[in-house]
Amino acid sequence: MKSCTFIFLACMATESHALFEQYKVAQAYENKDFVGAQKLLKEELIRNPHNAQTLFDLGDTSYRLQEFDQAQAYFQKATQETQDPVLQQKALFNAGNTLVHKKEYQAALDQYKKVLEINRDNQDALHNKKVVEELLRQQE
Repeated sequence: MKSCTFIFLACMATESHALFEQYKVAQAYENKDFVGAQKLLKEELIRNPHNAQTLFDLGDTSYRLQEFDQAQAYFQKATQETQDPVLQQKALFNAGNTLVHKKEYQAALDQYKKVLEINRDNQDALHNKKVVEELLRQQE
């Protein structure tokens, strides 16, 4: 019985710590402290290197800090680590946006097409796909 109580309390402490860390990240975002949020998320990634949501959030903070190569890598890794189609769409879409910033239009178009393979009705991906197709036509 004592070992069960200890395990339960240890689990509660771990869960409380994780919630507190999420709160600190949310506070950093609210204060537009993306460097601070990124630091906290990197610490979380060390503890849980396959957490797709943390990878996605790191992609977002990197994007906001205009660290587009790093953002791209995090978004791609998030798509590989998740089975959640909603998170996959968001990560692929943001990867596309990152590639647009890097002026890698064909690669961005490929990301938007992948979003549409998951959800053909994704209006944001449809819109961005059309914009990028026009940018590619202008380059010809």
